[in-house]
Amino acid sequence: MIVAEGLRKVYRSGDVEHEALRGVDLRIEAGEYVAIVGPSGSGKSTLMHILGCLDRPTAGRYRLEGIEVTELSDAELARLRNRRIGFVFQSFNLLARHTALENVELPLLYGRRTARDTRRRALAALEAVGLADRAQHGPQQLSGGERQRVAVARALVIEPAIVLADEPTGNLDTRTGAQIMALFERLNATGTTVVLVTHDREIAARARRVVAVRDGRIESDTPAASRPAAVGTEAARSRCGGSSRWRCAACGRTSCDRCSPCWG
Repeated sequence: MIVAEGLRKVYRSGDVEHEALRGVDLRIEAGEYVAIVGPSGSGKSTLMHILGCLDRPTAGRYRLEGIEVTELSDAELARLRNRRIGFVFQSFNLLARHTALENVELPLLYGRRTARDTRRRALAALEAVGLADRAQHGPQQLSGGERQRVAVARALVIEPAIVLADEPTGNLDTRTGAQIMALFERLNATGTTVVLVTHDREIAARARRVVAVRDGRIESDTPAASRPAAVGTEAARSRCGGSSRWRCAACGRTSCDRCSPCWG
């Protein structure tokens, strides 16, 4: 899925250089749930921007699903982001003059989809995060937790191979933050790769692997504290015909009480 080798990132301002990444090697397999942690200035956000194809490394190699990302043009990078990567940011990044539904539709507008299919998929994504009844509300009419759930729905609507989340609970209270983390856990249970950047060790402990970054280098890479395995895994799931939901192979339902990772 993700293979980074010897990543370096140097920022220059006049004669001054700042080396944000200093030879980072990282491998993340499909279906993993990884938290990248570190203090402010450690390089964790720079690393995420490179993994998300939002920035280029100064040196090193990066392959995503076998694609040599460092050799792509800007247009090719944009297509890759739009088709394979879902983003969730701390500040939500919602358009204030658009409804929740319209915000979720935005990533689909760059593809060749009909208006009807775009609307259907956006509504399904909002339903998946429990906000179908808030589809016509603007961001100013939503709570912080609801706005972040809209942001998660926007990331999900393209059915990404990987979701990158940068401090997704940073602007939320503890309870709401826990609800957002539960969404990521349910998403990962469907087989989607989730990479979470945070400075909060308690949040990071909810992932299945924790990569600690300090001074532009990986300081440690360890499994998180043991958690019960998710009931539903990629092997136990199949796509519902023609829809963006998941069906549990064990119970045959898209939503049930017996199989908590079933959702949509």
